[in-house]
Amino acid sequence: MNSSAFGMLGILNRAGFVLFGPGTEKSLRKGALLLLALDASPRTKKEYEGPANALRLPIFYVSSKQELGSPLGRDELSAALITSKKGAKSLLEKLMKGEPS
Repeated sequence: MNSSAFGMLGILNRAGFVLFGPGTEKSLRKGALLLLALDASPRTKKEYEGPANALRLPIFYVSSKQELGSPLGRDELSAALITSKKGAKSLLEKLMKGEPS
């Protein structure tokens, strides 16, 4: 994850636009973007990918659970849901730039 996306994810979290932890998969309807770690367990990926695809929720894959958790103040995190449409759009633009961190 590049440095600008890293910072943006932290800002969105502090603003209350990021959901993660138990029960997040039940809140996918509220989401604008799903961030999913590539090293998440197959079970976790299945829990999120199926419903997200059914809802046509965009999914962005982050390289590791550690990379996803770090800007959110966690050691590791398998999935995070962005609930702000504007925030999700801005974050996705930064993630797609691929600028090295």
